[in-house]
Amino acid sequence: MKRKLNLLLSSCALCLLASCNPTNNNVCTPTGYEDNKVHLVILAGQSGARGKAVNTDLTDDEKVPFSEVDIIEDGYQMSVLSNIPSTLSTSTMFKELKPGFGDSGGEFGPELGMGLSLQTRYQKDGEGRKSGIVKFTACGSTFISDWYSESSLEDETISSKLDKKQVRTNEKLNKETGPLTNNLYQLIDKAIDDLDQEGYEAVIDGVVFSHGEQDAKFDVNMEIYESCLRNFIKDVRSYVGNETLPFVIGEAKTNSAKYSSPLFSRPIALSIPPYVSAILGVGFPGQGTLATPLVTTAPSLLRSTNSLYSSPEPKVPEAVITGFFNVTPHRFT
Repeated sequence: MKRKLNLLLSSCALCLLASCNPTNNNVCTPTGYEDNKVHLVILAGQSGARGKAVNTDLTDDEKVPFSEVDIIEDGYQMSVLSNIPSTLSTSTMFKELKPGFGDSGGEFGPELGMGLSLQTRYQKDGEGRKSGIVKFTACGSTFISDWYSESSLEDETISSKLDKKQVRTNEKLNKETGPLTNNLYQLIDKAIDDLDQEGYEAVIDGVVFSHGEQDAKFDVNMEIYESCLRNFIKDVRSYVGNETLPFVIGEAKTNSAKYSSPLFSRPIALSIPPYVSAILGVGFPGQGTLATPLVTTAPSLLRSTNSLYSSPEPKVPEAVITGFFNVTPHRFT
C-alpha cells in the first residue's frame, strides 16, 4: 500500500507531459531526439512529495537505477523546519534517478513513478541527458510558515497571518519570500545553470505540488490556503518565465486533518487557476474528500503506450484522464 501511495504522482507526470499549452511550444514538444534539450519536471511539497515508502518494498527490478532519467534534489526532514538553511546543500547536483531520494536514503517518493513516464517519453541518444526531476521537499511544511511566496507577502489580507520569522530575500527577484519557496527558486536556478554549463537547454515541462496535510490541522492555515496556493502558482510561473506552466496539485487521503471524516471534510470551494490539474481530497484544507481512496498505480514499460514520436495536444491538463496518452497501469499487490 505504501508503494502505491508513493507512486501516486506518476500519472501526474503523464498529465504534465501529455497536456500541452497550445500557445507555448516550450511547455511540451513531440517526443524524439531534440539535440541539446533536457526536459525537467519540478516536484515539490511536503511528505507526499518527499516520500516515506521504504526501498525494501521494491522488487529487485524496481531498485535498478534509471539510466535515462536524472534528478537534482534537496530538502528537509520535519525537524529542520525550525531553522531552515538559507542556501542549498553543497552536495546538490544532478544524479542518476534511483530509490533513496525520499525522506531518508532508505526511502523513496513519487519520483520513481515519474521516472517511468519520463524515460519512456524522452529516450537518450547516447550518453547525454534528456530528462530530469527537480525535487525540493520538506516534511510537515506549511504555506503559513514555509512555502508562502512574494505575492502573499505583498497581499495585505494574507501577509498579517503569515509566520515571517524565517522570511528570505531572493537575490534574483530582490523580493522577500518564504524560506522553502526561496530554496526552491535556488534549486531551479542551479538545475538550469548546471545544464547550461554542460551545453544543454533546460525545458521545464511543469510542476507537481503535493501539499496541504499539515495546513489542514489549523483553521487559520485553511482560511488563507487557497490564496497562498494561487499566489504560489502565479509566482513560480513568473519565476521560470512561463505564465501558463502546467501545475498538478496532488495529495493522499489522510486522517490527520482537523475536519477529517471517512468521506467528506469541512466543505469549501477551491477555485482552480488555468492550466492546473487538481487532484483533491481531505489533505487539501477544507476540501471535500473523494468518495474513493485516491491511489494511482505506476505505468509499466511492459504495457503499450502511444508512439514515442508524437503526442496529442489536448487543450486542458485533465484531458489525459479522459483518454489522451493512454497507459494500462501496472498493478502492485
